[in-house]
Amino acid sequence: MTRRPAAFRRAERERRTPRAAEEEEERPDCGVGARIIGASCTGPEVPVFGCGGELSGESGYLGSEGYPGLYPPNRDCLWRITVPPGHRVLLSLQHLDLEKAPLCRYDALTLHDGATPAAPRLARYCGTAPPGSVHSTGPALLLRMSTDGENAGTGFLASFTAERPAQPGGSVCGGRLRGPSGSFYSPNWPHSDYPTGITCSWHISGPPGKVVSLRFVKFDVERDASCHRDHVSVFDGRELDEGRRLGRLCGDEPPEPLMSSGSELFVQFVSDHGTTADGFEAFYSFRARASNSTGKTTTARTTTAKTTTAKTTTSRTTATARMTTAASSPPTTTSTVTAPTATTRRNRVSSVNPRSSPCRKKCLRRGTLESNFCANDFVLVGRVVNLRRYAKGSVLAVDVLRALRSGRLQLARAAERTTAKLRVACHTCPLVRQGMSYVFMGKVGPDRVGTLSPHGLALPYSAKLQRTLARLHARRKC
Repeated sequence: MTRRPAAFRRAERERRTPRAAEEEEERPDCGVGARIIGASCTGPEVPVFGCGGELSGESGYLGSEGYPGLYPPNRDCLWRITVPPGHRVLLSLQHLDLEKAPLCRYDALTLHDGATPAAPRLARYCGTAPPGSVHSTGPALLLRMSTDGENAGTGFLASFTAERPAQPGGSVCGGRLRGPSGSFYSPNWPHSDYPTGITCSWHISGPPGKVVSLRFVKFDVERDASCHRDHVSVFDGRELDEGRRLGRLCGDEPPEPLMSSGSELFVQFVSDHGTTADGFEAFYSFRARASNSTGKTTTARTTTAKTTTAKTTTSRTTATARMTTAASSPPTTTSTVTAPTATTRRNRVSSVNPRSSPCRKKCLRRGTLESNFCANDFVLVGRVVNLRRYAKGSVLAVDVLRALRSGRLQLARAAERTTAKLRVACHTCPLVRQGMSYVFMGKVGPDRVGTLSPHGLALPYSAKLQRTLARLHARRKC
């Protein structure tokens, strides 16, 4: 382009109004992408994020609606990330600020290992500590952010890139495992310590009628009292589900072998931004489901009970031989084949029927929080770390977070943890799930074990409930 002569430019400036010339002289020379406000420059313009969207390609970034401002209430936003075939998604969460609550039950960012909300859950986040990087097992990742009508934060900011798995059929940091048997291990194993700030997930899937056996050959993960820092979590199924957690593992001793109830197992390894260790190496294999042969044995017993005595004796002899063979299988399957007679089996089924006493009536709570506070022997806040179901109810192992009233309840103390054992007389009332925190109120038996009434209080724990309990504890003297 030809530059105009200086005299021409000078004449053009003289034709302008004095005010316009002054504004042009005062206008600063700002960089590309910057905004001019008055006589000063600002930084690059922040992109406006909406509620969800479709993102594809080899890299990109995304954020919550309104970031870096507060996210709006009562929203359900979906972001779908798709990378080229043969790759998987590496998501790096650079900022996180969501309302914090146990199990993220209010505001939460959930990651699904696929393109739809029906895909297996990889993780669920809230609070203010960004977890670092998360690896999908395929070329698609779905982010879902749900908010309630109360407290809000600035949400999240994340970036994604497409990465190619390091190994066919399964990568160093997570993957899908479909072979008849195999092994997987933490990143950098065995050459150096695993990195900080990662989340790796392995989905193990076998043919129908099989169960997954998981064994850790080597294990060295940062130890802490509750395994909340670096840990390996194993879930009975295809996704992260706190109600089906088989174990949360840390330390430097290989844990006992774990076995699923079906043909799928989900393993997740999480490291924080602190200390690291050697890591782990695990081996998996598939076994025949023992309950199939058990069901045939039980059917044979029931049928022969209606025939002659000779046939019954023959059937019991055959069943005894099968029980001897099953005794060499893992302990988790042995208990399913020890019912001696069909009559005992019928009694066992009726004892867990929700219609039988004391589960005959609906799960209706009796009384209020205030009326039950002094009426019961103990009042404590705790997280269910283990839930075992038996023929006549359930037994809970509770990690006690706060004991407002303990009475004669036996509390076991080990290191930094305090635990309590609670009985539940009914399978359906009160309804509790493993991994969730509750306010428990109940009676204490002669053996100093707590009992929860089917119509008693087992309320999901929340910050609002904590304030109410604090007022009751300060005001009421039982």
